[in-house]
Amino acid sequence: SGVAWLGEVPRHWEVKRLRRLMIRVQRPVSVRPDAEYQEIGIRSWGKGVFHKDPLRGALLEEKSVFYVEPGDLVLNIVFAWEGAVAVVSEAESGMIASHRFPTFRHTEEVDLDYLLLFLQSEQGRAFMAINSPGAAGRNKTIRLGQFLSEQVPIPPLDEQRKIVRAFRTFEGQLEALIEETRNAMERLKECRTALISAAVTGKVDVRGA
Repeated sequence: SGVAWLGEVPRHWEVKRLRRLMIRVQRPVSVRPDAEYQEIGIRSWGKGVFHKDPLRGALLEEKSVFYVEPGDLVLNIVFAWEGAVAVVSEAESGMIASHRFPTFRHTEEVDLDYLLLFLQSEQGRAFMAINSPGAAGRNKTIRLGQFLSEQVPIPPLDEQRKIVRAFRTFEGQLEALIEETRNAMERLKECRTALISAAVTGKVDVRGA
């Protein structure tokens, strides 16, 4: 790859700086005191977008807020080091985000889902962590300029999409297995409760156990 920490990548892949793949966009909101607005937040560890309670514009005070649109890639600049990055969906259409949640659009060189997967990966989180100096918590704000200068391995677009499909398929299988295991555990708990009930009411003889 020519980048020490990346090591080797397939010969036909390229290594590109993030600023070539994600362009920052800002859509300032002219806040009206009597209008209602709903802000979004971004959870850590790739857990996605959440919706805050609606507020009247008067309660936003002097906060700088911006509209988000479906397809925006959004960072939580305070907890980016914990993988707090997500993509805005149709469910967030018309909502807003504060200056702590900068928004980006992906370029034609990268598939949006591939970019999101990379940023949520161990390597992507490492990028965000090393560019988020500070001791802990709210002191670890990401330095966007340095972060966007980091280099990322980029396959051709068709290969990016194959990687995403393969990952999503495996992810679906894993989620199904987790759900099956969870259901089995619940059934075992029910059996345990029934067995205890039967033992204490004398329906089963446990004297020889």
